Amino acid sequence: MGKDFISTSEIVGESKHFYDYQTLVCEEHGEFMSATFTLKGESRATSCPVCVSHKRDYDYIKQRKEQEQENQLAAIKAVINRAAIPPSFEHCTFDNYVIYAGETQARVVNNLRSFAENFAQVKTKNIHGILTGSTGTGKTHLAAAIINELINRGYTAVFATMSDIVNTIQSTFANKAQSKQSVIKRFIDIDLLIIDEGAVTNRDFDRNEIFDIINTRYNLKHPTLLITNIIDDLKTKLGDRVISRMQQGKFVQVFNWDDYRLKSSNHSGV
Repeated sequence: MGKDFISTSEIVGESKHFYDYQTLVCEEHGEFMSATFTLKGESRATSCPVCVSHKRDYDYIKQRKEQEQENQLAAIKAVINRAAIPPSFEHCTFDNYVIYAGETQARVVNNLRSFAENFAQVKTKNIHGILTGSTGTGKTHLAAAIINELINRGYTAVFATMSDIVNTIQSTFANKAQSKQSVIKRFIDIDLLIIDEGAVTNRDFDRNEIFDIINTRYNLKHPTLLITNIIDDLKTKLGDRVISRMQQGKFVQVFNWDDYRLKSSNHSGV
């Protein structure tokens, strides 16, 4: 009785009319059969099939992760109007920040650069922090630099003012298309949330909503950074609970140098 299938060895045997075969050794997966052929006058050889498969799987997973990141950021931006770096600060990086106030300023910049470049460890150690100092010292520039660095490294990172967050949550009361819980969850799920104190009242509602977001992020090891001119003002707006939680990581960066805009209007760095 004749066969109704062709074995792999027979396929290889038949294809030898078109290819030459040789046994090669992959450092990771051992011996494999490689087909050599000529393409456009150049001799080529097929690679380890396991490596090729792994590379294909890696590329697929990477593509999916990048798409998920884009979808998540798009969802956040759809929820609030300014859930991103302010337009005038989109270009900001660590490299184009101007250090003009000596060693103290350089140390703060290095601390924030290290925060961004070692973000995996920051998450593991559950580090949260505060950037505090007077206006014009570069807090927003460096916050934007952190976000840009993290996005380039494949993380999700968002800048929002407290009023953005509170107003977005309140908008769900009238707009049933988004539930309060789904909006809050978007602020909780991102890898890094940077909150500028902005203009927010000291109402109990505002305090409780901000605290719940920060506290839940803390429990999930999702780092948060707060930006404020004066920590005591932040205590008045949000209460001691929030400040205590943010200071537990002992990552308080003090911008105690003069307003850059008073020194020069020709460079970025504010």
